[in-house]
Order: sequence, then C-alpha cells, then structure tokens
Amino acid sequence: QGLVKAGKLKVLAATSEKRLPTFPDLPTISESGYAGFTSGAWYAMVTRAGTPAANIDSMNRALNTAMTLPAVKASLDKDGYISDAGATPAQTSAFIAAEIKKWAKLTKDAGVKFD
Repeated sequence: QGLVKAGKLKVLAATSEKRLPTFPDLPTISESGYAGFTSGAWYAMVTRAGTPAANIDSMNRALNTAMTLPAVKASLDKDGYISDAGATPAQTSAFIAAEIKKWAKLTKDAGVKFD
C-alpha cells in the first residue's frame, strides 16, 4: 500500500472478485474488461477426514468469531484482505474444490508439466 499511496507504484486493477476496501476506487480485472477473472491468495483452516462434525462446527464458530474481532478485522483490512467471516464448512469445502478444478484446468490447458 505504501508505494501506491506514495505514487511510486501504479496499480491497474485488483484480481479479487470485489473491490478492495483499502482501494475502493480501484476497479477489478472483471470490471476492466476481463469478465470472470479472479485470482488471489486465500487461507482456510482444514482438518483430517473423519473429524467429528461437532468439532468442525466448534472450530468454525471460533474462527468466524476471531475474524470479526476489531483488531483482527483492522489488521486484515490494512493488508487488503477481504474476510469471508461467516463461511460455513460446506462453503469452504466447495470453494476449495472449485479452486482445485479451476487451477487443474488452467494448468492442463496451458500444457504445464510438473517434475
């Protein structure tokens, strides 16, 4: 952010689905003419298969609560993160599955080979 606000770096667009809270006037790539393009870093808490649903729900509630704490929210906002506080375990699983599918297709279509 510092370089942008100092005028030493020009940002053309955000790769996120929504505009960034730290740069509300910055358009997204989709808004700039590349509809459907999104890419960004994301974080999720995962656990091993077979973990009891009650445990997963408890961890999810604790994480969602933490994400809404003013200090946590301020830190995330300052760094340009868009919080998905309130996401359910099912929504997170669906998001991860969609990301795997998206990037697998992209790497296959591009002919990327892994050693």
